[in-house]
Amino acid sequence: MSFSFSKEAVEELKNRIDIVDVIGRTVQLKRAGANYKGLCPFHNEKTPSFIVSPQKQIFTCFGGCGASGDVVSFVEKYYNLDFNEAVQKLADEYGIEIKKKEYKDDREKYYEINREAARFFYRNMTETVNPGYTYMKNRGIEDRTIKKFGLGYEMEAIAACTIGGVSVNGGIGKVSGVIIGVAVFELLKSALQLLGVNTNYQYIAQGVVIVVAIALDIRKYIAKK
Repeated sequence: MSFSFSKEAVEELKNRIDIVDVIGRTVQLKRAGANYKGLCPFHNEKTPSFIVSPQKQIFTCFGGCGASGDVVSFVEKYYNLDFNEAVQKLADEYGIEIKKKEYKDDREKYYEINREAARFFYRNMTETVNPGYTYMKNRGIEDRTIKKFGLGYEMEAIAACTIGGVSVNGGIGKVSGVIIGVAVFELLKSALQLLGVNTNYQYIAQGVVIVVAIALDIRKYIAKK
């Protein structure tokens, strides 16, 4: 089981915590007018440029890195935690009870579906004779680059595809293009984990496959040559 926190619960937590106290535990702060100032913990500096505002409950680095945010984002960044972990850490440290929303986490199944799709299109690109691979080589794209970015090619006339037990009917049919399989979904995965979003990953997995499948139609380039 995984968990997340409602927006209302997080706001209540932030209202009960003083950002100056939280940051002051790890950064030496000195009062500077209405704010507090110290050395930025996120980059090396000799002159303090890290400002904490008790009124706005935010921090901002006016030096080299430009880091900014609220008390939760500070804990995320400083301790290298995700959003939910940072909220839980603050609640535990300040003895604040915060309600969790638990849900069954079957995301890994759909991550694997996407990875299998990416591998399928990558093999199409690299193990078969096709205009997509020819186009890439003519543009000077090396094999190691194709592998690094998970580029793939879809053969024509695929009306339906079943991968990992999930049928994507008609979603990919008759598209001939470059597939950036893993990259898009992994980016989405990280964003959803950061936001603590609980949603239907089956449709997300299918949607990503469909969207990236039409990202670039090689046939258009071939027709121009």
